[in-house]
Amino acid sequence: MTDGRPTELSASDSIPPANIPEMGAASTTSAGTAGAVPAPPIGGLAMFLRGDKQWILLTPLADPNQTVLTALWPGDLIQWDGTSFRNLPLSVGSPGAAGVEAFYNASPAILAAGAQNGLAVNTLSKTPVTTGELEVSVTASTSTVPLAAWLYDTALGRTTIPSGIWTVSLYGGVDTTADGRLTVAARRMFEVIVEGMSLTTTGSGTTRTATAASGTPFVSGDASSNHEVSNYLQTPKGLYQITGYTSPTVVTIAVPGGYVNEAGVAWNKWRGLFMTLSATAFTSISPIYMPQTWDSVQNAFSIAATSKLGAVDYALSQGGLPTTLTLLYDGNTDLNRNSRIYSPIPAGVSDHASLTNLQGGAAGQYYHLTAAYNNAVANLTTTEIGTLSGVTSAIQTQLGGKQASITGAASTITTSNLTVSRALVSDGSGKVAVSAVTSTELGYLSGVTSAIQSQITAKMANPMTTAGDLLYGGASGTPTRLANGSAGQVLDHHHFQSDREQGVGERWLRQSGGIGGDIY
Repeated sequence: MTDGRPTELSASDSIPPANIPEMGAASTTSAGTAGAVPAPPIGGLAMFLRGDKQWILLTPLADPNQTVLTALWPGDLIQWDGTSFRNLPLSVGSPGAAGVEAFYNASPAILAAGAQNGLAVNTLSKTPVTTGELEVSVTASTSTVPLAAWLYDTALGRTTIPSGIWTVSLYGGVDTTADGRLTVAARRMFEVIVEGMSLTTTGSGTTRTATAASGTPFVSGDASSNHEVSNYLQTPKGLYQITGYTSPTVVTIAVPGGYVNEAGVAWNKWRGLFMTLSATAFTSISPIYMPQTWDSVQNAFSIAATSKLGAVDYALSQGGLPTTLTLLYDGNTDLNRNSRIYSPIPAGVSDHASLTNLQGGAAGQYYHLTAAYNNAVANLTTTEIGTLSGVTSAIQTQLGGKQASITGAASTITTSNLTVSRALVSDGSGKVAVSAVTSTELGYLSGVTSAIQSQITAKMANPMTTAGDLLYGGASGTPTRLANGSAGQVLDHHHFQSDREQGVGERWLRQSGGIGGDIY
């Protein structure tokens, strides 16, 4: 320095690095200070150093039409605010436009870390917090170490998380990359099951017995000494790894030494869904941070409608030496360097409501169904569905108006056949029965014009009694019997009179030698 002015250095000048202080960052209330420029991160070829001593991917632009811009995160927007371009999360600029739900690491803390809880539970939010960046750190070595937990503390209201791509985006840095240390991050997603029975913990030390009051909330697969596969138990005091299984109602959990037992409390079980590692190592040295984004393809998961969504972030130093990994959350109003995850859960009220492009056919025809409607028709064939054609009102209402069963005269003929070719009659109970009259006999009535008995009664009685008798008209034409005559006699019509009777009649006469009978 000469007279307070900087001295220009030549290429041959050498100044020990220790004698050059690092530049100081500018803020909204104070200017920065001159000094050595902080080293850019590996891969930061397109990054620029800002006045707040941050290496960034974007710079304010005077002419937005002359520069090609790149978003920090998949799905992010580039927004011009009148002065400069900003990297804007999609859910802020256009909610639901990506068609899937994004969940952001955010404040506030739901369960803070402390003497009774070693793993803080912060918020998973569908809306990013942009009021100021926050940090969370952990020192890792050759095994995965939990860094922080995150909870979307609202029921998902669905029974299935669809299959698809989960995109994890974490913004962070490490304290060192010396000696070949490679630090990666991992994220494990959980179904947070809201259990319906109370829980009590007993015992002492860093392992406690957790007993559910009823039901069968635990399975043997819940327990492990490995963070990557064990499930967790959340109580009002903290989130604890399940390390041992005793029965469907009893497990062992790992707790800090200062933990105080709880009795009859509400609780949740964190059931692991999947775990995924960052594609490459974090190489930016804190407080310079870099984004890490990677995808994980997963099958569908069946969950309870009351369940919530949880996540645990882990750190692993693959070089065998300890490193400290720091992740950023919430955000900065200029950069939005918040960590997040894009899920395959459709954005909007429901899957059905979000599938607007699948509407097809004429008005009122839908080629996609809600889960409830799908379950209702899942086992129906197209032929069965076609039988509904022509229905004009509720089928059950129509069926309810019909007689449930036959209870009248026909009840005797509903399950068996009658004797063939018989006339039907009613039996002593008024039920349908068969008679002895055959269909042939019944056919004899064909042509009858009046009461048969009356016609029969009007007919004469038969007066004949002996073979050979004759029938002739007597007095007033009344049918009269004439007994048969003797051999050689002939029939004669005559008038007669005797001391006993007189009249007109028929008689038998001898043919020769005189007259047989009274002769006048």
